[in-house]
Amino acid sequence: MAKQIIQNAKVLVNGSDISGDINETSLLITHPDVDVTVYGSSSIRRLAGLQDWEVSVSGFYEAGTDKVDTVIFPLVGTSNNEITVCPVSATSGQTVYLSQTNVLEYEAGGSVGDAMGFNFVAKSEAIPMVRGEMLIAGFKESTAATVSGYATEITATSAGAGSITLPGIGYGMLHVTSSSGQADRTLDVKIQSDATSSFASPTTVFTFTQITTTQTSQMKQTTASTTDTWWRGVYTIAGTLENAFTVYLSLGVYNPIQ
Repeated sequence: MAKQIIQNAKVLVNGSDISGDINETSLLITHPDVDVTVYGSSSIRRLAGLQDWEVSVSGFYEAGTDKVDTVIFPLVGTSNNEITVCPVSATSGQTVYLSQTNVLEYEAGGSVGDAMGFNFVAKSEAIPMVRGEMLIAGFKESTAATVSGYATEITATSAGAGSITLPGIGYGMLHVTSSSGQADRTLDVKIQSDATSSFASPTTVFTFTQITTTQTSQMKQTTASTTDTWWRGVYTIAGTLENAFTVYLSLGVYNPIQ
């Protein structure tokens, strides 16, 4: 991949896309330095400890539906918030970072004459920050059949991932940031795997709870071992015609330090 100019990055928090208020995002992932030096050692010996991470997001303050103050302020001090950071863009096949978080800091303000700004910091909460790929992205309208999204091959040599072999953990992340149409509308989303790109015999690995009329998010994980290397998202929109959802579905595999 070529070097990137940051222009179309996206930050998804729970069922909201707050990217329109943001102009700066940073992700920091660390492992603490654990000293395991013993008698007789000729130098310090260290191990990498458990992963820690934080996401810092800054931009311009705005309140209202799906605006940053309305979305983030109620989350301060809360846990189990789903977050996905898309450093290039939120399109199928792009690299994403996904996890669950505590929102621990929120600041808004500025000097006279300046545009009012904000900053919030989200930190790790038992779930690692996982590098993955976007499988389904964007506005999806009514369809009479199940639609397959982007298919990706995840192997042991893929950047940031590997086929799911124990103790690897597979994570699926779903954000639904808009829902419109008839009262009976529904959205069903799955992530499937197969041994080949043709998906002749797909296995459903993740089934997300059916979405109806609300914006929402879900994160699922599996430690079930599989040798499948091809993965895809599929979705079905049902109900009376003229229904639509904005959907962001991603997949990542985390391999803990042994």
